[in-house]
Amino acid sequence: PLGERVLRRSGVAAKGWADAGLPLTVSVNVAPVQLAPEFVDVVVDALAESGLAPERLELEITERTILERTDRHRALLERFEEVGVLVTVDDFGTGYSSLSYLASFPIHVIKIDRSFVSKVCEQETSAAITGAVIALGHALGATIVAEGVETEAQLAFLRTHACDEVQGFFFGRPMRPSDFVGWAREFAGSQLG
Repeated sequence: PLGERVLRRSGVAAKGWADAGLPLTVSVNVAPVQLAPEFVDVVVDALAESGLAPERLELEITERTILERTDRHRALLERFEEVGVLVTVDDFGTGYSSLSYLASFPIHVIKIDRSFVSKVCEQETSAAITGAVIALGHALGATIVAEGVETEAQLAFLRTHACDEVQGFFFGRPMRPSDFVGWAREFAGSQLG
């Protein structure tokens, strides 16, 4: 029930931001217990209730969760793709991923876990793994997001390696939805200037 409530509230918030001139994508973590066939109907209902376009919703599922029940989860991810919702592999690199499985799922976004991103400037292995995940993800046609960016040096590394998107405290701390629109406009203005 909590996961469904978060999904519904996130859709309403994202639709409000779109109506305010900020057509952003919202990512919602999905717990393993939610990944049942009826969850697709919950997602469709939440989109209809909020008026949010399906392509503005990302469902974040951990790498480990996807691979635990491969056939069942593949069918669910394919249904999400039919609806137009994006699927994100969260915490990539922390599980026991099989690249052949990863290539067979309809995955749109791969998030590199912060445990690698936080060390890209200090450890050659973290830098090598992060660079390889970016290249692999691009080869699979996925958008790559780096989690946990906290320094200018980390951001520079990720830019050099053509990471598509970044997130982390370097840009902003968690905030209330009511504070987000003002922050987003200010942030966008600082990036344009």
